[in-house]
Amino acid sequence: MEKHSLDGAMSLFVTLAIIVVFAFGSILYNRTYKKETSFAEMLQPVIPPPLYEKFTNDQLMKMHPDQIQYLVTLYLKKAVQSPSHENIKDYQSLQRIESLKAKAFGDAVRLESGGK
Repeated sequence: MEKHSLDGAMSLFVTLAIIVVFAFGSILYNRTYKKETSFAEMLQPVIPPPLYEKFTNDQLMKMHPDQIQYLVTLYLKKAVQSPSHENIKDYQSLQRIESLKAKAFGDAVRLESGGK
């Protein structure tokens, strides 16, 4: 009989130890790795730097279409918020890059299909 009560006590001890380890680990994880962001912080706009300070024309032409679209949206918002000459020029430069990429794609499709 003593062996069964000892097994039960050991099982209870191991279960409690596991619960304590997981609870303590969760608290440490939340304090160390998980940064709580407030609603006001989430609403802070992303203001990009001047376009050609960050990218060259060659880099922009080699970007994935989703990346270009993201930049177009970002710089459009910047130009609408602060319609300065530089912000509008950056937005128009991105539109031009987007247009050139679309034209290159259209030309490639036309050549592939044997059209004129």
